[in-house]
Amino acid sequence: MQSTPTAHTPQTSHVPVDQQQQANEAEHQPHYVINTPVTISAEGVQSIVKAVKAAIHESLRDEISTIVSEKIKPLNDQVDKLRCENNQLKVQLDELEQYGRRPLVRISGIRETNGEDPKAKILEVTNKAGIDLCPDDIITSHRVGKPRSKPRQIIVRLNSVDTKFSLLRSAKKLGKHSETSNIRINEDLTKFRDRLMYLSRQLCRSGRLRKVWSTNGKITVKDNRDKAHNIREESDLVQFGHEITRD
Repeated sequence: MQSTPTAHTPQTSHVPVDQQQQANEAEHQPHYVINTPVTISAEGVQSIVKAVKAAIHESLRDEISTIVSEKIKPLNDQVDKLRCENNQLKVQLDELEQYGRRPLVRISGIRETNGEDPKAKILEVTNKAGIDLCPDDIITSHRVGKPRSKPRQIIVRLNSVDTKFSLLRSAKKLGKHSETSNIRINEDLTKFRDRLMYLSRQLCRSGRLRKVWSTNGKITVKDNRDKAHNIREESDLVQFGHEITRD
């Protein structure tokens, strides 16, 4: 008995429909082969080079900027800290300097003559104004600054701080006599505080402040609403219209 040959059915591979469709489309797409060389003009080459350079430059610029910022930030923080410490030291030194000037006053407006005796002139002026000041109250006195057309100020060291305050309280009597009305007596201030006083007076002259005075080196102004303000630095005057100029 002969055996009947068994028919073999071909095995089919299971390919996803999407992949099979993409493969079929790829087979039917036209393919082009360029056998001739591509020629680029000099202007085209320059344009390409320029575009590449611009891309590289922008990339490097951003990277360098990031690196520099990361490196500079700690330095900027340190500079800000040092600047703050420096300002604090300046304030402390100014406080010490002003403390040493406590028994000192400056008198302006006294006529200056050759070979004068400043102490005698001060006593003459105070006597005319009815101010109680005796020779023993004055330790030293002399003109300050270089000679000029206007009388220089006289700086006076008194025998005590109490004598200074007594003289300053009586100084308003100077304005009641014609011979002494142009004479002023003020505390001797550091250069820093003297400038603050000058700027405050400028604001008074312009009508932005009503009054300015100093007591034991502390500068105080009164605004047009009669409110008092302590002035410790130039920025305290900005609220009254002062403009800070940077050198």
